[in-house]
This record gives sequence, C-alpha cells and structure tokens, in this order.
Amino acid sequence: LKLARPTQIQLKQIRADTMPNLTYLLLSPNVYFSAPKQLISDAFTGEFRHLRWARLGHIDSYDPLCHFKSLSLRYLHIGCYHTTIIPCVLATCPNLQQLSVDCLRA
Repeated sequence: LKLARPTQIQLKQIRADTMPNLTYLLLSPNVYFSAPKQLISDAFTGEFRHLRWARLGHIDSYDPLCHFKSLSLRYLHIGCYHTTIIPCVLATCPNLQQLSVDCLRA
C-alpha cells in the first residue's frame, strides 16, 4: 500500500484487522506527520503478520516500543527527535535488515 499525502481518515483505516495480508506500507506525506497510534501499534506488535517493509513517519511520541515484537519487518523507515528510541526499535524488530532514521530537529 502506497499513499501520497494520506489524510487522517485514510491513515485510521490502515489496520491489521482490515488488511491482515499487508506486506508493504509506504506513507509519503508532503509535510512531517505522525501516524496514528493504532497503526504504529499494529506494525510493532506483529499484528500485521506479513508486513515486511514500512515507512511510518514520526514515532517519538509513541509509548515505549520495547514491550512489543514484530518478527516480520525487514525494512523500516521512521523519523524521530530522540535517537534513544533506536535501541527499542531494534529490540522490537529483531529481523530488520535495514533501518533508516530521519533525525528531526525540535
């Protein structure tokens, strides 16, 4: 699934219970954005069991990820203000082959 400039309504419709076989998710906003917490939760808890590739946007404001596991993710692109989230992302996604991080300034 590839969305250019997704609306909040579109983002809220991307859920594991409605798209259980999602393997690729690319969100291309024209401005900085944060994905809905439910979408981030579904991606990092393994609810999207087949999700291999994801570009999720900004995730700093999300609750600690270290309690989750996503074994399917191989490629992940995120944005964050605080690089302290990176070890949690790596622990959450032990099978990552590539992690791209846009370090944003406050």
